[in-house]
Amino acid sequence: MTSTTTFPKSRINNSVPRQLGAIENPLHSPAHVILPNLQTPFSQYCDMNYAASDSESRQIHHIIADQIAQLVDVESEIERVENLMARLRGFHLQLTDSRNKIQQTINRHQGLISCIRRFPAETLGEIFIHCLPPDPHIQPNPRQAPLLLTRICRSWRQVALATPRLWCSLYVGPSHRVQQQALSFYHTWLSRARSVPLSIAVDTRLVHAPFNPMWRFEVTELLKRYTSRCSCLYVMFDEEASLHAMLRDVPTTAQYCCHPR
Repeated sequence: MTSTTTFPKSRINNSVPRQLGAIENPLHSPAHVILPNLQTPFSQYCDMNYAASDSESRQIHHIIADQIAQLVDVESEIERVENLMARLRGFHLQLTDSRNKIQQTINRHQGLISCIRRFPAETLGEIFIHCLPPDPHIQPNPRQAPLLLTRICRSWRQVALATPRLWCSLYVGPSHRVQQQALSFYHTWLSRARSVPLSIAVDTRLVHAPFNPMWRFEVTELLKRYTSRCSCLYVMFDEEASLHAMLRDVPTTAQYCCHPR
């Protein structure tokens, strides 16, 4: 018999409905504000050049005093409503935060039963291959496959590093990295391809590497160990010396294209 573990169900803090009720009660008022009658015996004279007599002035002072009292009441009500609105905004933020955290928890638990987590490593590796950019020679980009696939989670990184076909294509161009870092990066990339035939495009033109005049010599030395495994090699060059040094070990069965400056 299979046992089932029952987890306690969590609920929103009971104080929230009580607090909302405390806010709603003062709001149980007419749907619209009832304005006092602002018409006075003197309203018709307000837009005229009318001068009130002494007795009328006393009446007008009483009217103004009454309207000031009404204004104080309205301003007090406005302040009360603004305070309620501020409290409502606070509760809205709390509830929104709770909703987001609940949704995050749901998403994380849904991930535990996701089909892709049960795929064999070989199947996942084939899917990763279809994620590669359409370019014939991949220019390394941390926001694209295959580098992106190594940054999702540990298991995806292991699968990506164990799939040689993800690393058998490469564009090698002048880099702003420190020289040894750049060369080490390209070596690491190509070594992950293991025994899979390589397709490499390399730019040795100095016009694209003014910050590193030794670039073409360094990259030529780096690729010497890999040219014998190339099934396709595309070279951009500005000096035939660097080209001949690179093509020396290219197998006769490989396809290669040379593009002079």
